[in-house]
Amino acid sequence: MQYECKITVLETKVFPELQEKYLADPKSGPCPCFKAGDTFVLKRTPEQDDFYHLMDGKFCGEAWENGRRQRLTASKVYICK
Repeated sequence: MQYECKITVLETKVFPELQEKYLADPKSGPCPCFKAGDTFVLKRTPEQDDFYHLMDGKFCGEAWENGRRQRLTASKVYICK
């Protein structure tokens, strides 16, 4: 099967007090990977599998995991139609 998923970054947030408490680098600041308005199109075809490889490391694994529930819901709606 072939799938395509378009992801648009709506906003990014930074919580310095939580970074200070939990990160190995407490002064790391905002995520360098994403800015509001960024758009990514991920594809899964026999030749390309961005879903598994997270666009060869260009997509943040933590952000990908955070959106997992929304992608699963969208794919189930699509499959049921």
